[in-house]
Amino acid sequence: MTVRWIAICLLALPAIALPASGRTALADGSQNREYAALHFEPRAAAGVVVTLTVPAGSAHDPEDGRGTAALTARTTAHQANVLLGELSAELSAETERLHTRFRLLSSPADWREAWRISESVVFGALDAASFDRTRSKALADETFSFGSPVASFEAELDALLATGDDLLHGSTNLGETNSSSSSFADGDSFKRRYYRRELSVVVVTGPVGSSAETRVGSDPSGTASGAISSSHPWMIGGRLDRRREVTASWMAIVYPIAAGTPRTALEFAVALLRSVLDPDPPVPGSHDVELKIRDVSGGTVVLVRAAFHPDRARQWLSWSLAAVEELIDEPPTDEPFRWALRSFRGRRLLEDGDVAFAGARIGDDLLRGGTVRDLPAEIAALSPGALASALGAFGSPRILTFGPG
Repeated sequence: MTVRWIAICLLALPAIALPASGRTALADGSQNREYAALHFEPRAAAGVVVTLTVPAGSAHDPEDGRGTAALTARTTAHQANVLLGELSAELSAETERLHTRFRLLSSPADWREAWRISESVVFGALDAASFDRTRSKALADETFSFGSPVASFEAELDALLATGDDLLHGSTNLGETNSSSSSFADGDSFKRRYYRRELSVVVVTGPVGSSAETRVGSDPSGTASGAISSSHPWMIGGRLDRRREVTASWMAIVYPIAAGTPRTALEFAVALLRSVLDPDPPVPGSHDVELKIRDVSGGTVVLVRAAFHPDRARQWLSWSLAAVEELIDEPPTDEPFRWALRSFRGRRLLEDGDVAFAGARIGDDLLRGGTVRDLPAEIAALSPGALASALGAFGSPRILTFGPG
């Protein structure tokens, strides 16, 4: 047993039981209203969270209107919050590459009325004055962040990964998009074209019943990973070094994942990678290390971002690439595997115990495959072979470094 696996074993947490999900008619008689799917997930919580996922994001921005998806979402949320008035409720919006997620947080007493109002606004007309207000604020944010090394790094990452599928184009941060090129006409057209109930998923999480229930309308067709024409989003990796005289070094390592890789097994693999690349205590000289699974137009990728002191950056990059290769070649088995699985199970189910996180996860499940994962059962079924297969699904990475030479 290596020192690395001993460290992983020490991270084990106790398991937390969560309710299983099913696919039955809604007991309270709620109507689907032609959504791709409508799911109720009962949880013991102080409030109710309604998560609406619309399968349209920054990848759908018009060619000459970058930032339209994010501006449209934020404008819509602002319109709804004005109408929510004195209700104990608030609607927020988050735009990613392939989808936009609206999240309504409300009290158990007010959530139905708050959702009725929010729903009517989301699928209603875009307000020109609200759009102009949101756009002006975005432009002010862009002016403030102009020349920021982080924003420049994100732009370089977008360019590096812009293949035929334009992977990872766009950002959830309005300050990193060119909102000045987006007009109200762009936003109005975008909303009319992409904000469609039959492609959207609604998840209600909180004190809303006694059992998890799903009603499916039309088949979810706004699949998160989109059409996949090859076994990976790309087959050949690459590297780009951008030299800038700044005070830190930023790096990105992006691994394409083979189509059909089970999501829960992939999450386990990424959790193991995170324990190696972002240990506690952190690696000396590191400012930030982040690992994420991203669904993009060509499939799925695992994105590793890191910020380091320039003196440590090159060493960390070489070490991290070797550490990932070692994990792929020699995944844990026997007792190290069991301890690592226990750690993953505890942390993953604890994370899913947050009603807002659970709503987003369930919505992604429905958009991706049309069903809700039974996380406790899927985690319990994970085996060393399943983990090895998930790690074996990692393809040739694309690498970006940004900072001093």
